[in-house]
Amino acid sequence: MLKFPKLLVTELGIIKDIIDKDFLKEDLSHIFNGKHSVEDIYADFLSKDYTFEKVNRLFNVLIEHKILEDRLNLESTILSDDEKDNYSTQIETFSLFNQKVEESKYANLLSGLYCQEKVSQSSLILLGDSILIEDIFNKGKNAGLKTIHIYNNPDAIKYNADLLIFAPKNYNENELLNTLKYCKKNGLPFLPILNTSYGVEIGPFYVPNDASCYLCLINRKKSVLGENYDNPISNALNFNFSVGSDVVLLE
Repeated sequence: MLKFPKLLVTELGIIKDIIDKDFLKEDLSHIFNGKHSVEDIYADFLSKDYTFEKVNRLFNVLIEHKILEDRLNLESTILSDDEKDNYSTQIETFSLFNQKVEESKYANLLSGLYCQEKVSQSSLILLGDSILIEDIFNKGKNAGLKTIHIYNNPDAIKYNADLLIFAPKNYNENELLNTLKYCKKNGLPFLPILNTSYGVEIGPFYVPNDASCYLCLINRKKSVLGENYDNPISNALNFNFSVGSDVVLLE
């Protein structure tokens, strides 16, 4: 079902032979511009004394000749038109993996752009000296994050944020617990990326007062493996840091 129809041809002369002559005086390219809903178009024509049957016939002819496309009208007071078009294309591409593409297309775009609006107003703190930090920073900027601050230790943090990503070069339990303590105190969601003796670990994602934290995981490891569970290794699993930063941003 069309929601915000748009003409695929802009010159009225191309379609004048297939539509009712009564509509020739109308600027159809202006009416069917992808910004007016079907309901608005019907209301506009009916207010000009066109009959319901004539408007129906116009729609049927345009659809039959495949002259209309469904141009979804997605308003945003935060994203620019270029940003909306860019993100809409990305969302539509990912939506191809949905088995019910047509049924979910509009909902996917609405929810996707809503998420992008949230991202464009969000701030991120990157804490640590891992090679991942710079890569996450660059990809975070490309993803549209509003602000990203980089620090080497939690004592230097001057700004609040919506998320803190902790990515030290080598695992250090004290640094981890100090960072976790800072996040608890400031109500800051926390995502660790740690180079441990088991490889590179991403998570668990901690939301203050709403989820278990890394301290729970540490205690579990110690209870099973003992106190020496955290011997760091270098270049764990030959980790691909470019791919790794993509995974972190997705998380």
